[in-house]
Amino acid sequence: MWGMCHPKDDKEMAVCSELGKSLNRLSQPTILCILAAANQPMHGYIIVQEAAKSPMFGGKKPDATGIYRSLKKLEESGYVTSRWDTPEEGSAKRLFTLTDEGRDCLRRWIDSLACYQLTLGEFRQQASNALEIDLPDAPVCAHSIPEFLRDAPVSEFHQVAGRDVAGIQGPRPVNIVGAFRANGQADFATCVWVTPLSYEPPLVAFSLKHTSKTLETVQESGVFSLSIMSAEAESLETMSVCGNMTGHKTNKGELVDFATLPLGEGKSSVPVLNQAYSYELCEVVSIQDTGDHKLVIGTVVQASTSCGHDKRSRVLPADTLLCIQHDKFAQPRIIL
Repeated sequence: MWGMCHPKDDKEMAVCSELGKSLNRLSQPTILCILAAANQPMHGYIIVQEAAKSPMFGGKKPDATGIYRSLKKLEESGYVTSRWDTPEEGSAKRLFTLTDEGRDCLRRWIDSLACYQLTLGEFRQQASNALEIDLPDAPVCAHSIPEFLRDAPVSEFHQVAGRDVAGIQGPRPVNIVGAFRANGQADFATCVWVTPLSYEPPLVAFSLKHTSKTLETVQESGVFSLSIMSAEAESLETMSVCGNMTGHKTNKGELVDFATLPLGEGKSSVPVLNQAYSYELCEVVSIQDTGDHKLVIGTVVQASTSCGHDKRSRVLPADTLLCIQHDKFAQPRIIL
């Protein structure tokens, strides 16, 4: 990650100082790691090539002079030894070998880096508190975004239509809409067109096709649930049942694990999937025709989650199942 954050030149440093020009690439432990993994003598130029593959260099070939300088220091410290390889043909090359002391040194680096990680974690928390922003649990390097995504001019974009109009809005969290028929049978439908509308009163909306049996059940019952799914294999199986099977022919309630929850004392109940990490129990406010779909707006009567809270009592981000396209799914990647 550091390699991707390291600026290419002073111009890039001036644009984005947080790239950290002063960050050390930790070339010495990188070399020790390469030699330990090889478990055999290596030529210096091979070490340079392998260092380019290290996360510390981000796929960019390091300065060979700097690598050889680090090798010299390591040899002076007794962590590597070298000897000349003099083939009958071709030029002589120096071979470097990791010593037992070098292996011990690499082991100490593992502990030292763990300490650095804790210290940097504390500083990140301090900095985020100072700015009053959330600290992501699993951050990734924002500077690792591919060049073509960051630099493509708008004039070179291509037009899309049909499903792709919705597709470019993705990815979106996967929700399962649930409702009971008058005879007690549970209907479920996978839905990714879900959005909050208002804090007060708490309003949400979802959209399903006109032909959806679950939509018909919601219209008749006047209540529904939203089960927000986690990015687990079991969630994918449940989502497939609820999304790929039609309620007109299949009793989905017999194929999934759910609980029956009332919206309040003396009020109707709705089915909620037991695999959900969060859920919302809602009453229908209005239903509107929107092209080949219908938009359902509901008041959230109760919302519950298994997620924790940060120091400001806000719900922490969850490992939500995301829909990229109709049949493609992913996990979230927090970058800020």
